[in-house]
Amino acid sequence: AEVYVDGFPLEKPEFRYTNWFDLDVSVRRIASDGLKYSDFLWNVVGLHDSLEARDWKQLTAVEQKAARLLEFSQTSWDCWINNYRGYSWQELQIFGLDFFYSSLGWNDQSWAGLEEAPEKKSWKQLNVEERRAAIELCYSFETWEGYDMTINYGPFPFAKPKRRYVEWADLPEEIQIIANGTLEYTEEKWNNLGSAKIETLCWDELTDEQQSDAIDLGFYKKTWDCFHSHYRSYDWNELSTSQQDIFRLLGWNEAKWTNNETPSPYEKQWDQLSTTEQSVANAVCYFEHNWDRSNLKEEEIAISSGPMNPTQGFDASDISDVLNGRKNSANTSKRFTTSFIALSALVCMAFM
Repeated sequence: AEVYVDGFPLEKPEFRYTNWFDLDVSVRRIASDGLKYSDFLWNVVGLHDSLEARDWKQLTAVEQKAARLLEFSQTSWDCWINNYRGYSWQELQIFGLDFFYSSLGWNDQSWAGLEEAPEKKSWKQLNVEERRAAIELCYSFETWEGYDMTINYGPFPFAKPKRRYVEWADLPEEIQIIANGTLEYTEEKWNNLGSAKIETLCWDELTDEQQSDAIDLGFYKKTWDCFHSHYRSYDWNELSTSQQDIFRLLGWNEAKWTNNETPSPYEKQWDQLSTTEQSVANAVCYFEHNWDRSNLKEEEIAISSGPMNPTQGFDASDISDVLNGRKNSANTSKRFTTSFIALSALVCMAFM
């Protein structure tokens, strides 16, 4: 009989879903030296695709040794780290795994890249059958959604990518070379926030090479789309109802969004926005300096904005009430500000 551990076919390696800086030093050394993890590649689950997209037999001898030292076996690596993505369809059939990927919309043609891959749903969008199939492939919420374990001290849904807000002249030369490559940053475009054309594109519009360079700069899909494009490159109907509500509070509606008619709040400086407007803007990764398109040579940008508790004081009814003009007291504004800090964590869930 099959033995399941907490619903999974194999015991979950909990250490893999522990923040890099909470790991034992010896574990970090093995992961870094043998598997080329950095704190960034470790903390964003699934980001180290050059490693994790390979099944055990595709790893080098050095990588297999390091994985063993972390107490992975071929079975646990292929399930929990690779999710059998490195297998051919024929291999999936041999091990009886094709049924589970078929339940998620795959077939032999799409698996081989000969047909378009099925649209990936968020974890919460999976039906019961699909979620059971995903679990059989060692997918959990963390691995399916690409969970980000980076400590977030700001009012944003994700931690601010620190390196992007360092003046060009203060960047290491190797970072300048990367930024100046496929992303085509110059010193002027880098220092003048919001002036680089590349930042108007969403992550999926970047080439593979540009995505790789963006990762080297500390970005991935969620942080790029939030801090750079602020989801403006998405179609209105690609936004969830909650996301549309947030943008409505910044003056957008479907017609303005589609026709790129900039709402009046965007004509204000940051310090002219109301507390509510600033909180809403935070939810889509705006802050004073990128809202005002500041010059990094002239501004010293703080990395964080103080600690946050993403569950404190959230009341979903506040959103509807403010949209409908039913609440405008100072107390409500304070509660609504806290609510949007919490809501910001939910805003980008549909983009995970």
